[in-house]
Amino acid sequence: MASAAAATSGARVRRNNNHNKHNNERPILISPRFVAAEPTTLVFKEKRTGDSKNVRDASGDVAFEVDPRHLTLSKRRILKDEKGVPVGQMRQPRTQISDTKWYFGIPGNPGVDKRGNIQHKGPGAPDPDHVHAEIFLSPQFALGGMEDHLIGKVEGNWRSRECRISVFRESARVVRGAGVPEAADSYLVEVAAGMDVAFVTMIVLALNEIYSGDDEGDDEETLLME
Repeated sequence: MASAAAATSGARVRRNNNHNKHNNERPILISPRFVAAEPTTLVFKEKRTGDSKNVRDASGDVAFEVDPRHLTLSKRRILKDEKGVPVGQMRQPRTQISDTKWYFGIPGNPGVDKRGNIQHKGPGAPDPDHVHAEIFLSPQFALGGMEDHLIGKVEGNWRSRECRISVFRESARVVRGAGVPEAADSYLVEVAAGMDVAFVTMIVLALNEIYSGDDEGDDEETLLME
């Protein structure tokens, strides 16, 4: 796993551009081109200014943009690549009152706009000190069956930013940003090789919506990606 100090090295993230080498036994979550070719560190920078969310690489260039659609009932978020092309989206169920479930998928096509979801699994209301969430894949993208297929889980403490996101056989680890610039208001997501970085980004954004609470829910986050 990449160290926290590596996030400041200036190296760009290596994406898996060889689509034929992607593990064909697994369903595609967002896109093979966003599958990390090596362990990758995301640095989430918390701040309270502005109304947009950006994902940057370690050189400071934008890798993803997150377009928040605050006026929609589902609180839709559109994930765009570095060229501004929409590549992913996340949203709440339209009938949902609280932030306990978020869909993830690809925008612009009703057939793939809900590839799956992440949801709080109790007991009780979401507690930032005791994260317990599960990640599901929709039946049409799962390996058989008629119901949502459990593919991962998240456990840990969101308040202290100490969580593990486990999906299939890989995992991403959320940790406080020790060893990076301005560590007091930063946290890292250390992503294993083979994981879809765009997918992990949306899962982290959803976790922030579910577990941050009213005091943090409107924060903007700038993300740096190694």
